[in-house]
Amino acid sequence: FAPLPQNVYGISNEQQPGMQITLFRYLFPHVRKIGVLYSEEYTKQWFENIKHDARDIGIEIFGEKITKRTETSHALKKLLPQIDVLWLMPDPEFLTEREDLLQILQTCDAQHVPVFSSHEEFAKFGVVLVVTLDNATIGWQAADIATQILAGSSFEDRVQIPGGSYIILNLKKVKEYALPYN
Repeated sequence: FAPLPQNVYGISNEQQPGMQITLFRYLFPHVRKIGVLYSEEYTKQWFENIKHDARDIGIEIFGEKITKRTETSHALKKLLPQIDVLWLMPDPEFLTEREDLLQILQTCDAQHVPVFSSHEEFAKFGVVLVVTLDNATIGWQAADIATQILAGSSFEDRVQIPGGSYIILNLKKVKEYALPYN
């Protein structure tokens, strides 16, 4: 990534992985092993970051790297016996079509492995938990930054952590899987 120009400020468009893992652990205390499908090009760095964050919270992360779309089914079947839940991130390496998502969700459903995500569109397809950014709150946060800059304030962190999120919990799936939750 190119360095930000000196007069540029903003809010990250991604949630902190540690916050999400903490929330997963709070909502579903039995979850100890989270699986992730990732690609070298798009989500490897994210995967490496969450492994570190998860360790601090007492969660183990298992991953399967996918280099082409046709490997998804094999990688998922290899991953499922090791995990309590699949954390599915949108990745253009293997999630390019609606059918890709449906195949992953059907495979997980057949094994009664819940799927968590940060992409709210996935909730329509049976994901158990979605934790996503709240754009309205981020808008207020951006307006506050602009107001402070205009007032002459300076910031140590020019790109700030997003201040708001919301949760979608699919209670139908929670009951179907008999998942204990807080």
